[in-house]
Amino acid sequence: AIINPTLIPRNSHKLLTMATTKATILIFLLFFPVSASSWILTKPALAPKVSGHGCCNVGNEKLLLFGGLKEDRTATNELWIYDDGKWSLTKKQGDGPGPRMYVGVEMLGDKVFVVGGWDPEAKGSGGTFKDEVWSLDPDSLKWNECDQLPCGPISRHTTVTVGDSIIIHTFKPDEEGLVVLKSDGTSHVQATTGEAPVGLSMCSATALNDHQMLLFGGSTKTQEMSNKIFLLDTNTWKWTKLHQSEGDRHPPRASSCMARIDDTSVLVFGGASLKPSGYEGGAGLMGSNKSHVITVNGDAAEWKRVGETIAPRGRVAGTLNHLAHNKFLLTGGWDPETAETFADACTFEV
Repeated sequence: AIINPTLIPRNSHKLLTMATTKATILIFLLFFPVSASSWILTKPALAPKVSGHGCCNVGNEKLLLFGGLKEDRTATNELWIYDDGKWSLTKKQGDGPGPRMYVGVEMLGDKVFVVGGWDPEAKGSGGTFKDEVWSLDPDSLKWNECDQLPCGPISRHTTVTVGDSIIIHTFKPDEEGLVVLKSDGTSHVQATTGEAPVGLSMCSATALNDHQMLLFGGSTKTQEMSNKIFLLDTNTWKWTKLHQSEGDRHPPRASSCMARIDDTSVLVFGGASLKPSGYEGGAGLMGSNKSHVITVNGDAAEWKRVGETIAPRGRVAGTLNHLAHNKFLLTGGWDPETAETFADACTFEV
C-alpha cells in the first residue's frame, strides 16, 4: 500500500522522515490501527482509467470490465480482465458493441451480457442511446448480438443478476420500467406490484440472494436525488420501500456503487450529492468518499459507517466488485469537482 503523508499526524513527521520503510509503516499503524473494515489504496502499473463502465465477476477473483468514458471524455469499447491481482487490456475477437458509457455488464450462466448505454459522440450532437444487448463468451472473448431491448434505448440504468435472470431497472414509467433478460438473450418487460423506484436513474443495486435485489438512491430527470432504499422480490415481483430511521438515513445520492456482503447486508461507496446551490448544470455535484454497510432487517434498513480512517478519493460512476475472502475492489470513477478520472486500485476488507 502507498501511505499518503498528508494522512499522518503533523507532529509525527520528524519521526517518520528519520525512519526506515518498515518503521514508518509501524508508526503509521500505531496512529491508525487497522479496523475490521478498512481500505487499502494502491497505484497499479496498469488499470482502466474510465467512469460509467460496467464490471462483473467471471470467476474466483476474476473480473471483466467493458466500456466507459475515458479521461479525454470520449466513450470506449475496451475490454479489460482483472485476474491474479492485476488488470490487462484484451484484444477484441470479431465484431462487438461499439463505444458506450452508462452501460450494464452482468454475468449470467456462462456468458457476460452488455446492456444498453450511451455514446456521447461529437460534442453537442446528443450522441446515441443504445437498445442493444450483446453476449460475450469470457473464455473465447467472442461476441454475439442478442434481441433488442423491448423498452427501447436506455442509459444510466441498473443491471443485476438475480437467480436465473438479469434484472434491468430503468428510469422509464412503471409499466415499462423493469426488464428481465434471460440467458438465451431474450428479454421482456416485467410488471411489478408495491411501491417501486419509478423515474430514477443512476441507482446502485445488487442481489442479496437468488430472489431479492436491493436498490438505493438515484436521480430524477430534474436532478432531484433520492436516499430511498427498495427491495424487489422476484418470486412475487413485488417492490418494498424499506423504512429508515431519521437518525440513520443517508443523504440523497446518485451513481454510488454497491456490492453484496451476505444475504442481509451490502457495501456502498461514493456517489454524487448536491451542493446547497443546486445542480447548476453539473457544477453543483460533489463526489463522496464515504463507505457504508446497509443491513436489511425485514422491511427496515440500517446504515453503518465503515472505513473512516483511510478512504479513496470521492467519486461517482465507479464499480465495486466482491473478491474472495470478504474483499472488494473499487475500480475507476470520476470526480465531478476536479473532472479527474481515476485509475487507482482500492480494495476494502470487511
